Amino acid sequence: MQLRYTLVGLLLATGSPLGLIALRAALARRWPGPEFALDLFRADPVLWTYLFGVSVVFHGLAGFIAGCRAGGLLETAHTDPLTGLSNRRYLDLQLKRAMTRYTRHGRASTLVLADLDHLKHINDAGGHPAGDRAIHRVTAALREACRADDVAARVGGDEFAVLVRGSDTEGGLTIAARIQEHLRSLGPDAPTLSIGVACMDDPSGVQDIGALYELADRALYAAKAGGRNRVVSAADLPLAPKR
Repeated sequence: MQLRYTLVGLLLATGSPLGLIALRAALARRWPGPEFALDLFRADPVLWTYLFGVSVVFHGLAGFIAGCRAGGLLETAHTDPLTGLSNRRYLDLQLKRAMTRYTRHGRASTLVLADLDHLKHINDAGGHPAGDRAIHRVTAALREACRADDVAARVGGDEFAVLVRGSDTEGGLTIAARIQEHLRSLGPDAPTLSIGVACMDDPSGVQDIGALYELADRALYAAKAGGRNRVVSAADLPLAPKR
């Protein structure tokens, strides 16, 4: 993003002196061709070198600053403000790309969907600061468990997700196990998660990210119904009846 804006700025930088040359040519009633520009440069080389130099530096710097601001705004639009994880919008964008790769090349990815258990009770007992601490602990667990290519996101108040790129169900279960292992290492007062895992190559036939979410949500619901603080794979559930 920054490079793109810098290049645009440099392009504009060369345009500014050329525009000035064209204006001088119009006033002199001459064609603003190479010979006219060369005559101007010969008449005062220091001035025109200075104009080109200042224009390039100024517009290049302006383009770089604009690129930094645009990149920062884009990052803010894709980031959850409380945790610094990706948000639902960015996760959905990456899921769509992963689904396209799966459709075209057969390279499946897995969605890990997790709920923080009993967040309401945590808030009721210790106030919202206690709830925020629990959320930050879960955030740290996700960062610790995920690979560099995975996308960890907070998709709701107490709901988190991980896109495990290029991985089957076993890869998703491995990430889920790492998350829970990290939370257990924090001691008996650490928050717990109920986790559902669903892969794009599920035999039920996943056609889009909505179906993938629904599959992962079924597994998550089964984890909650089974007592919470556990991981359930959609592959272990009976196939949902066709609608």
